Amino acid sequence: MQFTPTSLFALFFALFSALSLTSAAPLSLDKRDVYDPPVTYPHTSTVWKVGAQHNVTWNTSNPPKQITNTIGQIYLRHGDSTLPTAL
Repeated sequence: MQFTPTSLFALFFALFSALSLTSAAPLSLDKRDVYDPPVTYPHTSTVWKVGAQHNVTWNTSNPPKQITNTIGQIYLRHGDSTLPTAL
């Protein structure tokens, strides 16, 4: 049996296609914990003046049993846009 370049290409294409399908099997994700305590200040009607400093407060009275990431981040939003820098 003689192989032509076209038949060799088709053979390798079929093998690599089958290999890529088996390697694309879904993986199980680790369980993630998300703790989103409600913000008590500022509220939706709060208006801040330029240059003023404010403390952001939230209610942490009901946390989950285990929190794996203890670093909180605050982002300034206006409508649907979010500033790219954490405050």
